[in-house]
Amino acid sequence: MEKTVDRLLVRLTVPAVTDSLSTVMAVVRDLALRHGFDDLQAGRLEVMAEEACGNVIKHAFEPGTENTFDLMVLRRPGQLVFAVEDQGLPFDVEKVEAGKEPGLGVQLMRAFADELRFINLGPGGKRVEMRKDLPAKSAGEYPEIPEPVEPPEDAHVDLRLMRPDESVALARCAWRVYGYTYMHVDIYYPDRLRESLESGLMTSIVAVTDDGEIIGHVAAVKTTLESRVAESAIAFVIPAWRGRSFFKTMKTMLIDRSREAGLLGLYSEAMTVHPFTQKGNLSLGAVETGFQPGYMPAHVTMKAIAEEITERLALMLMYLRLIKEPNRTIYPPYEHGDIIKRICQRLDLDRTVADEPAMSPGFGQPLSRMDVHGYADLGLASLTLVEYGADFYARLRYLQREFQVAGVEVLSLDIPLSEPFAPAACTAAEELGFFFAGIIPEYLPSGDALRMMFIGAVRVDLDGATTASEFGAEIKDYVCRRYLAAAQG
Repeated sequence: MEKTVDRLLVRLTVPAVTDSLSTVMAVVRDLALRHGFDDLQAGRLEVMAEEACGNVIKHAFEPGTENTFDLMVLRRPGQLVFAVEDQGLPFDVEKVEAGKEPGLGVQLMRAFADELRFINLGPGGKRVEMRKDLPAKSAGEYPEIPEPVEPPEDAHVDLRLMRPDESVALARCAWRVYGYTYMHVDIYYPDRLRESLESGLMTSIVAVTDDGEIIGHVAAVKTTLESRVAESAIAFVIPAWRGRSFFKTMKTMLIDRSREAGLLGLYSEAMTVHPFTQKGNLSLGAVETGFQPGYMPAHVTMKAIAEEITERLALMLMYLRLIKEPNRTIYPPYEHGDIIKRICQRLDLDRTVADEPAMSPGFGQPLSRMDVHGYADLGLASLTLVEYGADFYARLRYLQREFQVAGVEVLSLDIPLSEPFAPAACTAAEELGFFFAGIIPEYLPSGDALRMMFIGAVRVDLDGATTASEFGAEIKDYVCRRYLAAAQG
């Protein structure tokens, strides 16, 4: 998906000659040091940029020709992004990422970057993008906050918008609920939280005591500033303060705020180790739209849950429609057409269902384009199909194998349902062991996302996953049958 909230720090156009490397490296080092990286880290970023630019100089253009390339450094909330663009020889993305193209230094770039992406820009050339998280103090490095005592029944709690300067208090609230196991790891880095709030990517409602302690939180998190839906996430209340309707009140305030901001809806990934979050969402009008087996790693646990969890846990996809969305034509795969139509009907989505188009595997352009994000600490990778091409099956198979080699066994794949290629892409993915997991309305720029999943050699808890409604149980059963069929080959 398109990234926004980028602030361009520098754009440098230089000749594609070796002498340009010293200039590029000096710029990279200066910006790294000014953004808090130490000498060793800045040196690694220099090497990373040198490898990317050196490849352009050595391999992108015909010998004896005069050409240029661009270095861009961008600031995102909590991140620096180094991007190298040129209009030279297109690269074979699969060979590049496999390290089979000469001179690319992929292993070095991957080792020093937090995320490495190779992007074909069509007539605009190609781009290597290297993302690095900014140095940030974790919650444990900030001054201590006294542990909470048992709250009195008449304790006053203020529910309001969160201020950016309260990010440390929020990190400590998360620790009191989850320890250091929460999936949204940025919650433990107050500087990153503050920037997300200041940028507008995150809107938070908090429950705050008179002494400034945050005892509850829920947020709407957008992928881009232009996103028309947001994830309702990072929702928790400290155990000692539960049972006072804080969650429902905070969520209601978030809904009102999101509707005022023009969001079409809020989606959420509700825990299934208990039914309470699902019930809370249902009471506010949300509808189950999918079930994600094994999406949450076993190490994400709540302090209030005493039993040891050894299997990956499921999350229930839910969607709350806020305002009327545009009419869209969708192309559901034939096999999943009925369940997709029923979800759309329960949400009263304005959808026109097209007949499944007959498409050859080579439909569209030669090369597919996917956004890829890996989360090694969660054993999870997220793929989004942007453009479908003849190489989609081979490209997806390559990514699947590469992530498994790296120890990432759970993959999600989002396919745009408003594109005629959706059924063909779904079929190709299912041939590789992916299975239907649900839909997320208006999640992609073109509209709804068909979410598919792949689960490799990890243990997944299906029996322990609770549901809170008949329709939720029906969706769970539908997805689990497809997961088990995919697992059996």
